[in-house]
Amino acid sequence: MRISKKNWNMLDPLNREAKRKYGAWIYRLGYDSDGNFIFIKNGEYLYRGTNNDELNDMMQKELATLGVGYKIIEVHG
Repeated sequence: MRISKKNWNMLDPLNREAKRKYGAWIYRLGYDSDGNFIFIKNGEYLYRGTNNDELNDMMQKELATLGVGYKIIEVHG
């Protein structure tokens, strides 16, 4: 499985807001050696698993803690 594009697209707004608020890019997104998705804040795992929807929920919660709402509109056509 792969991390969805909408989750990758959310990483930049998260780090932009973190940079504005804390002065540093503190979020990382990627894969561990077992193929799990990993979402990390300052070295702490916030999410480790293979479900894109759960990963998206965690990323949305982090945006909310930064005081930002963010929604990606998917266009099909």
